[in-house]
Amino acid sequence: MVEPHTAEFLHAPTPEAPGAARAFINGQLTQLGSTHDRLDDMLVCTSELSTNAVQHGSRDHSFRVRLIVDPASVRIEVYDFGKGRPRVCRLCEAHHSVEHGRGLLLVKELSDGWGVDPHPRIGKTVWSEFKTDAYAAGVQAAAVAYSNP
Repeated sequence: MVEPHTAEFLHAPTPEAPGAARAFINGQLTQLGSTHDRLDDMLVCTSELSTNAVQHGSRDHSFRVRLIVDPASVRIEVYDFGKGRPRVCRLCEAHHSVEHGRGLLLVKELSDGWGVDPHPRIGKTVWSEFKTDAYAAGVQAAAVAYSNP
């Protein structure tokens, strides 16, 4: 059995954070030899989930991006200390002229699955998942932690 590749990235909730998270995910997948045709979708989802963490999470705590790659899937998780449970904007689905609130709608449309896992004390993990076997040959057992306070 091949162990999944896991990597984490911490960042303060700043306007630069979504771009830094996107670069982190892109770097990790490139390091694994990614040639996946859905890489752009993965990066858009990373950006949207990270933007939500910046906008709706705690201003006092960093948020965490975790990448989990195994032979069957690529999963991107974003944990923040914010309260509440994010939802797909139903108005955005019906009216394309709505300018804000489209992030989770994009995640829903671009990924093979997404969800929210609330944490018992505070915060939540919002995740998106992409089914694939494209990384199977390059997956290594590794854990890399990056920090940018």
